[in-house]
Amino acid sequence: MRDRTGIVLPYEQAAMRGDPMPEGLPSHDQLMFQNLSLLYKRKRSGMIDRQQAVMEKRYLLDAYRTHKSGSELIQSTAELRKRIETAASAYCTRPSIEAADALIKAIYKVGRKTQ
Repeated sequence: MRDRTGIVLPYEQAAMRGDPMPEGLPSHDQLMFQNLSLLYKRKRSGMIDRQQAVMEKRYLLDAYRTHKSGSELIQSTAELRKRIETAASAYCTRPSIEAADALIKAIYKVGRKTQ
């Protein structure tokens, strides 16, 4: 979410001030916080100008979005695998129509059509 100051991420102002990294951030946000902290420090010290900082921030945001999407995909795949393993184990232990329906629902997130 962008406001009129160009702030995009909820912890960006903390990174801009040089505050400690907030606890509990996912790995992609930890990395982005550290990158933003360094970017703003370089800008404040005069190592880069505003135009360069804006360009680098754009690159960082592109990489952040890619990394975040990958992390979310890995998480959803792990959750899917766990659901399938649980339902398949239940079906193997006690085969039934209900257990088969639960397995299909775990895989496709749909239930049996009722008539």
